Order: sequence, then structure tokens, then C-alpha cells
Amino acid sequence: MLAEHQAPVPIIVQVVQGSVNFAVDGEVHTLLTGAILHIAAENPHEVTAIERARLIITLVG
Repeated sequence: MLAEHQAPVPIIVQVVQGSVNFAVDGEVHTLLTGAILHIAAENPHEVTAIERARLIITLVG
């Protein structure tokens, strides 16, 4: 689990292996391998692994 935090710039999250629950804006998104999610700058979010997972996080800006 990665506790709630925020990034100073927009981010793009890509799941390259496994699956996670990604909570943002009070809504939980279940992301499976291949999923991509965009999060606006300074938007609080948290991640909980459903199974062992690998993510690519790209900071935009």
C-alpha cells in the first residue's frame, strides 16, 4: 500500500504487471495489467496492491 499523497505535477500511471486498486477523487479504480490512468496535479490519491504489481509512473510537466 502507498498511503494517500499527491504529486506537484500531473502523473500518468501504467500497470505493466499485476493489479492494484487506485483511489482518486473518492472513487476506487481497479487497474489491471495494461491499464493507464491520468491524475491531475495535487490531486490526492493512494494505491493498494491486489496482487504483486509493477507500475510505471510518469510525471508530466
